[in-house]
Amino acid sequence: YRAQAGGAAETTACINASSSAGAVQAVLEALPSVGTGSVTVRRSGNATAETAFGFAWDITFASAEAQGNHEPLEVLVGGDGTCAAFAPASAGATVKAATL
Repeated sequence: YRAQAGGAAETTACINASSSAGAVQAVLEALPSVGTGSVTVRRSGNATAETAFGFAWDITFASAEAQGNHEPLEVLVGGDGTCAAFAPASAGATVKAATL
């Protein structure tokens, strides 16, 4: 999947569905509006039945440069030819994004 910020203005590189917090953080920091040290990412879940076979990433914009209102991150899942398919339709995989 990929994350998109600020409408279509900025889109991350492809992100693996099982990426570590550090990997997701690095991809977000590569966006011009975010930058190095401006975001922290925490991953929870263990890909077992206990956590619905998945992961969740908590993303916090934490620097002076990143403070203020941000456009919500939008999760883009496959279909555009730039990233591998997220999961077969029969796998029941879902992606949820929430802005707090």
